[in-house]
Amino acid sequence: MIAFLFSALLAAQTPAFASLPHPGGVQQDVVLTDYPSFARADELLRRTVSPLNVLQIRRQLLQSGESLKEESIEPKQERFVLYVPPGPPPPSGYALLVFVPPWEDARVPQQWIPVLDRQHTIYVSAANSGNQASVFDRREPLALIAEYNIARRYPLDPARIYVGGFSGGSRVALHLALGYPDIFRGALLDAGDDTIGGAQLPLPPADLFHLFQQSTRLVYLSGTNDHGPVDRNDAGLENEARPSAPPPGLFEAERQGAGVTLYMSGTDASLHRDRTRAGRDSLQPWCVVNVDSIVMNGVGHEIADARSFDRALDVLSQAAQGEDGGIAACRQRIQQAMHAQLQDARSLLDQNKPDEARKLLQQIDTQYGGLAAPQSVELMQKIDAAH
Repeated sequence: MIAFLFSALLAAQTPAFASLPHPGGVQQDVVLTDYPSFARADELLRRTVSPLNVLQIRRQLLQSGESLKEESIEPKQERFVLYVPPGPPPPSGYALLVFVPPWEDARVPQQWIPVLDRQHTIYVSAANSGNQASVFDRREPLALIAEYNIARRYPLDPARIYVGGFSGGSRVALHLALGYPDIFRGALLDAGDDTIGGAQLPLPPADLFHLFQQSTRLVYLSGTNDHGPVDRNDAGLENEARPSAPPPGLFEAERQGAGVTLYMSGTDASLHRDRTRAGRDSLQPWCVVNVDSIVMNGVGHEIADARSFDRALDVLSQAAQGEDGGIAACRQRIQQAMHAQLQDARSLLDQNKPDEARKLLQQIDTQYGGLAAPQSVELMQKIDAAH
């Protein structure tokens, strides 16, 4: 029901298009000028950072007399590459793939163009949004700006708006899919992964996470010979810059999912495969059921070939299981475990054990993120006020 309401809302907000701004093909150096409210720092914090870390950030800002810079980039100075399939738009609207790259230039993988045509999919990707760029200040806002502006230039099918990426960009795409399930209905994750429900990738508020569970489809692509990036200037996330939103250092400790490990061969390659599997395995305990994998035989750490990309788009277009996937019982299990830990924190506080209560609340915040709010925040504020 929630998914249906979101789809109806998005459809109602889709503007009429008397004429399209471009007949089709590749456009370079595209300027997208509008900055949506959901890409501003305050909303990014709410959706992608755990509540206790947000509380800490706001306190430090208050103490320093500084304010949060809501718009971290100037859209008019940014450039995007845009591909629009030739010919008239499909009756139901185009699909859209917002692609987060690991590289610095804005490009369209050439082998994907025939697939984009067949699938009636628009592709957009930002320049200067590679692994060296800040996730919080650039990579996430640029992807959100791209979606917002393209949705107002072209008729889109709200059910086929996806975010995707390769290597380090894939991990940013997963962050966005988790935090913005009301915008992105699927994620194409090519050779990159993270574990949700931890310091690397905190869970968003409950309403958003419930929508993610029942409405977001994730498609993983991985090569059997993928040992990870072999060059620090290649497609990995080895030098990933963490969010630089004030105060510095907080995100380094709490959102270190970017990692600094370089996987190459032997033991390192095994660790890489184990980590990829761990990321996918982390989804099931959190009631995320719309997950598919595509294995590319003989493929190393390289972007998906046309056939695999085509399959991925086909899978993304399939309807999610929604509430029929046994999500309700799974959610209840999570709620019971979380509330038990919150009650333990209250008991510790009642027993005048603030340090132990604080430590437990930090663990709850790391594991449950936005699901534990506002109770986790209220308890931490109570501890801080009394001690």
